[in-house]
Amino acid sequence: MPHELIIQILLRLPMKSLIRFKCVCKSWLTLISDPHFANSHFQITSKTHIHRLVIISTPNLKTRSIDFETSLNHDSACAPLDLNFTHDLSYFNVEIKGSCNGFIFMHSSSDILLWNSSIGVHKQIPLSPINSNLDDGCFGYLYGFGYDQSTNDYLVVSMSCDPALANISSHLEFFSLRANTWKEIEGIHFPYINASHDPRVGSLFSGSIHWLAFRHDLSINVIVAFDLTERKLLTDDFYCDPKNCDLWVFRGFVSLRGGCYS
Repeated sequence: MPHELIIQILLRLPMKSLIRFKCVCKSWLTLISDPHFANSHFQITSKTHIHRLVIISTPNLKTRSIDFETSLNHDSACAPLDLNFTHDLSYFNVEIKGSCNGFIFMHSSSDILLWNSSIGVHKQIPLSPINSNLDDGCFGYLYGFGYDQSTNDYLVVSMSCDPALANISSHLEFFSLRANTWKEIEGIHFPYINASHDPRVGSLFSGSIHWLAFRHDLSINVIVAFDLTERKLLTDDFYCDPKNCDLWVFRGFVSLRGGCYS
């Protein structure tokens, strides 16, 4: 049977079957474990995809999946998930930072991981050369995770700054899953972003990752957006106290919740 036909058949199988078929042969294991295969499978099955909430608790890293469309009284509403890579994680401050196309972005005090719970695939992201040399007690971070459709690539985006320095030294970088490497974006200066003691997680919307931040030079709050395709940073001014306001993507809109004013 042609290899391309095998791929098309596998792409249309349920997740439980794919997990079993990883044991058929080495080539199938490699194929099904490929993040880009997982993305193609998600795109095909997304029309019948059930929306679920994944919850992880510490320190035992107990993980559960909650089905939004099933009554909580039903046995299948809440199902345990096998976090089969706990040996790769620091047990301190493990958090789910975001999700995209079935991949869950996880971060702890010293680890970054991408996890597809459906097919049991995970990838540990190495710390960037910049962040691995930073003092966590001084630096603040903005994280985000998204998919660049133009290059069929997943990106982990990180912005870091040190408000203690006079010029508020900042760095913008991203990890490419396809290239398996970090890259710093040079020539983009944003000495006004303050993430100190408030490591915000970006919200993915319309091909960009959005955060709430603060401009020190103008003393105003801004929405910061990183365009995953253009690899550039955009800002939009608004009136809001970031400490009392959250940014969400809700029903196709970027929404501000809390003490915010338009």
